[in-house]
Amino acid sequence: MDASDRVRLIVSASRVPISALRVATKARPGVPIVAFSPNDGTSRKLSLYWGVLPLHIEQLGDTDAMVQRANDFVIAAGFGSPGDKIVAVFGAPTGVSGTTNSIRVRVLE
Repeated sequence: MDASDRVRLIVSASRVPISALRVATKARPGVPIVAFSPNDGTSRKLSLYWGVLPLHIEQLGDTDAMVQRANDFVIAAGFGSPGDKIVAVFGAPTGVSGTTNSIRVRVLE
């Protein structure tokens, strides 16, 4: 695998701490994990997981908006540049607990 195929960041969106995120942190991925949540309590709990940077955001109505918000944040915060790849882990439909069922690879724009 060449360097251009590597993922720069894992992004998760959740109202509550999710088991998929716990499994990911146990694997100690070589990239940071940014966990977006509209719930302050969840953000505090997520800060205890290895390699997780929790960030508070408002509840977003759809998954496309969540992935676009992640794209914008990653570039603005300097975690990545246009052309880099991120992996987004989330549940669809949004706002429903226990529905982490989607993974999307996104090339940053």
